[in-house]
Amino acid sequence: IHYLNLKAKISKKENLDLIIQTIQKGIDARKSL
Repeated sequence: IHYLNLKAKISKKENLDLIIQTIQKGIDARKSL
């Protein structure tokens, strides 16, 4: 159970990193316009 819980936390962090990257790409795209 602990292992699965840890894995879930890691995947949540990865999702967050992905969202942040996407937002930053959007900001960069706006700057280049």
